This record gives sequence, C-alpha cells and structure tokens, in this order.
Amino acid sequence: MAYPADVERRGAGMNDDALGAHVVEQLAIAQRDARAMNRDLVAMTCVGLLGEHVHDDARTAQVVARALCRTDADLGVILPDANDCARVVMDCGVRVAVEIDLE
Repeated sequence: MAYPADVERRGAGMNDDALGAHVVEQLAIAQRDARAMNRDLVAMTCVGLLGEHVHDDARTAQVVARALCRTDADLGVILPDANDCARVVMDCGVRVAVEIDLE
C-alpha cells in the first residue's frame, strides 16, 4: 500500500481522514484481488513514502492501524523492524510481522 501518486510526488502526507479513507479503499482492492485468485489476504505492508511515515511517525502508524482494524481486524501489517511505531500499531490491536533480512 502506498500514498496516491500525486501525494508521493509532492513528498507530503495526507490528513488523517483522507489517509484512513485511502487505506480502506486500497484494502478493499487488495481483498477483491485476493478473492479473485482464491487467496486469503493475511498481511499488508506500506511502501514508498507511506512506508517511511508508518515506520517513523506514530500518528501515521495509528491512522493506518485504525483503518486496518475497521476494515479487517484479522489483517496484520509487515514492518521493517520493531520500533516505537510498531508498538503503536500493536496497541491498536493489529498484528505486526517484522521483516528479516537473511543476507
């Protein structure tokens, strides 16, 4: 999941309401695509600038986590490491998986 292209190009974030709505919209698309392939969507990750913001900004992490909970309470999120923002996500009731670099 990423910010819309125009937001990514500007290098800015989104207000909380717009971001929450965007997350819900993107999850609906991902869930539809998973169902079409007879797959379960069990976790998601944020990429690009949104990924950076979820990793570094507790407020953004909280907005994304709350939107996930509203959409699919069983869905987890994948983060690059277990930092303070991971704790914020977990405190919202979202499971967190941490990436492991095997190199």
